[in-house]
Amino acid sequence: MSTGAWVALCGIAVVTKLSSSVDDIAWMLPYMKTLEWPVNAGLYVLLMECVVGVAVALSYGGREAVQSVLSDDGYWNSERVLSLVSGVLLTGYAIYLFYDWYTEEEEVVEEAVSYTHLTLPTKRIV
Repeated sequence: MSTGAWVALCGIAVVTKLSSSVDDIAWMLPYMKTLEWPVNAGLYVLLMECVVGVAVALSYGGREAVQSVLSDDGYWNSERVLSLVSGVLLTGYAIYLFYDWYTEEEEVVEEAVSYTHLTLPTKRIV
């Protein structure tokens, strides 16, 4: 492999890593096995960059929307309000995940208890 090709591949790897996380690369690997891998890889990276662009736009849009409502000289600036909202949403999501886990555990226990009345056939050896 020539030095130029190696540098190009390293550059592509760096851009891919910086624009996606490890789990994104794991999801992309099956699509890299086909003959159309350049198209698949390009489309995947393009779509992930679109997701990043939408997230950045929502972040700036949210900050500007909150700043238009709040004054700059008060205690509650846009950064604090957005931090509070994100904290409340993450706490709500954690409570939802805990509730889902807790009710799932009860279902598993109920299924295990429902089979306790069954008796297995046994054979006496002596």
